Amino acid sequence: MGRPLIKVPIIVGILAAAFFGSIAFAEDPPTAPRTPPSVENDYEADGFAAEDAQAAKRLDQGTAKLAANQVKLDALPSDDPGRPTLLNENRKIAAAADRASKECPTCVATVSAAAASALQAGDKTKAQALSNQAVEVARSKLSDPRATDKIVFALNRRASILEKSGEYERAHADAQQALKIKPGDRSALAMLQMTAGRAKASSAGAGGRTQSAAGGAGPAAAQPGSGASSSPSGAPGVAMTNAGSLEARKQIALGWSRISLDAKAALKNFEAAITADPLSAAVRVQRSKARLASGDAPGALGDSDDAIRMDPSLGEAYAARAEAKRALGRAEEELLTDYEEAAKLDGRFTQAYRALVTRLTGEAPSSGAPAAAAGTAGRSAPGGIRGLLSLPPKQWGMIALLCALAAALGGVLSPLLLKKRRSSENSAPTPRP
Repeated sequence: MGRPLIKVPIIVGILAAAFFGSIAFAEDPPTAPRTPPSVENDYEADGFAAEDAQAAKRLDQGTAKLAANQVKLDALPSDDPGRPTLLNENRKIAAAADRASKECPTCVATVSAAAASALQAGDKTKAQALSNQAVEVARSKLSDPRATDKIVFALNRRASILEKSGEYERAHADAQQALKIKPGDRSALAMLQMTAGRAKASSAGAGGRTQSAAGGAGPAAAQPGSGASSSPSGAPGVAMTNAGSLEARKQIALGWSRISLDAKAALKNFEAAITADPLSAAVRVQRSKARLASGDAPGALGDSDDAIRMDPSLGEAYAARAEAKRALGRAEEELLTDYEEAAKLDGRFTQAYRALVTRLTGEAPSSGAPAAAAGTAGRSAPGGIRGLLSLPPKQWGMIALLCALAAALGGVLSPLLLKKRRSSENSAPTPRP
C-alpha cells in the first residue's frame, strides 16, 4: 500500500513539470501590430458618401506608402542609386493628394486625408491649412443629418496633425471641442489623454529657460549605468524596467543607436515601440528621455506624465519627469518632489535624491530618507504576491516548472531515504535487557 502512495508525488510532479514546461518554453504567438487609438478610418461609419470615402481611403494608402518610403530613405546612404526613385514616388503621391483636395474641396474625408498626406510628406503648413479647411467645411454643412459625426471626425483629424506637429495645446483644445459635441468619443478621449501633460508643459515652458548643469548637474550628473536619470542624452542613464514586448525593445534599441546621428529618425523608432506596446509605462519613459535628448522638453514632460498615470509605481518615470522639468527651467524644489518619489520606489535613485537635497539645503539627508528607499535597489515593480501575479506567463511558468521538478525530485528521493533509514534501524543491534 505504501509504494503506490509514494509514487503519487512523482507522477504529479512529472505531469506538472511537463505542463508548466510547455508554458515556459512555448514560442510567443505572432500578433498583429497594435495601433494607438487615435483616428478611426471607417469613413462610411462617419456618414461620408461612398465617393468621398473611397477617395480618402486611396489617399490613406498613399500616406502609408509615403511613410514606408521614408523609412527606406532614412536607412539608405545619401549617394545610394535607389534614393531618386523613392523620392520621385513620394512627389507623385503628394501631388495626387494635393490634386484630390482641389478636385473636391468640400469633401471633408478627402481633404482630411490629403492633410495627413501633406504632413507625412513634410509640409506642416499645408497639412494644417487643409485640416482647417476640413473643419470649416464640416461646420458649414449643419443641414447634413450626420453633421455632428463629420465635425467630430474633422476635429479629431486636425488634432492628430497638430499633435504630430508639436502643437500640443491646440491639439488638446480640438479634442476638448470634439468631446463637447460627442461625449465619450474614443479618438478624442485618447488625444485628450495623450496631450494633457504636454499642453500644460507647452504653456509653462513658454519663455522658460533651459537649465543645464552649469555649476553642477545635481541628480543629472550620475554616471551611465548608475540608474539615475542622468541627462537628456540618457539611454544608459536608467536601465529600463518591464521593457515591454520584444518588438518594443528592438525599436527602443534602434532608436538609441540613432539618436545622436538623426534624432528625427530615432523618434520614429520610439513611436514604433509605443505602437508595439502602447500599454507599457516603461516604454513611454524611454520616449520621454529620447524626446528630451532631441530638445523636445514639453513632449518629454508629457510622456513622463503619461507613464506615471499608467504605472504610479514606476520610479524611473518620476526621475524622467524631474529631468524634463529641469530642461523647462522649473525650480529645483519641484524636482526634489519627483526625485524623492523616485527614490522611494526605486533605490537606484537614492543617490540622485541625496545629491539634490544636499544642493538645496547644504546638508546631507539622514540615512533613512527617503524611508522606503532601503531594500528597493534595482527594482520598481511591486513585490510579493502582487509582483508574482504581474509576471508574464513565461516567467511564472518557469517558476512553476522549478517547483514541479522539486516536487518530482522529492518524490524520487523520499522512498530512497525512507528505505535507507529502515535498513539502518533493522541492522542496529538489539539492546540487551
